[in-house]
Amino acid sequence: MPGRIAVTGFSNGALMSYRLACERPDLFHVAVVVAGDVVGPRCNPAQPVALLHVHGARDGLIPLSGIASSSLDPAGFPPAAASVEQIAVTDGCTGAATGALEYGTDWTATGCAADDTVELITLTALGHHYPAGAADRTRYGLDMSTLTWSFVRAAWTATG
Repeated sequence: MPGRIAVTGFSNGALMSYRLACERPDLFHVAVVVAGDVVGPRCNPAQPVALLHVHGARDGLIPLSGIASSSLDPAGFPPAAASVEQIAVTDGCTGAATGALEYGTDWTATGCAADDTVELITLTALGHHYPAGAADRTRYGLDMSTLTWSFVRAAWTATG
């Protein structure tokens, strides 16, 4: 059932998750990524994609602000905001709201097609790490295991 398939990943898995959401939104129209960006030749999904992107402000491997060249990829990585905004544009989002969180910031696109959510959460103290469990919830302000399921469930509910 394509309406109930989501893709999620951390680091290289996040790069792959973006690629699947960009190239196969018919199968993966919900994506949750941590510490990744859009890479590859194009990202213009043919249909709306619900996206949650979480990135650490202290990520030195895939920097939040992007990098021109990297040991992981000579082509480097775009800024996380550019990757998220690319999805927001293809989703037809008409605006955005930014809010302060106790542990970082939350940027959310508004007015998106199919009521999809496109969101970037930036965690101030997070490096290149997948925050999961009680200790990480205390240190970074969230637990990706809980947040991922909450986001995916809400996206599935919105699409019926």
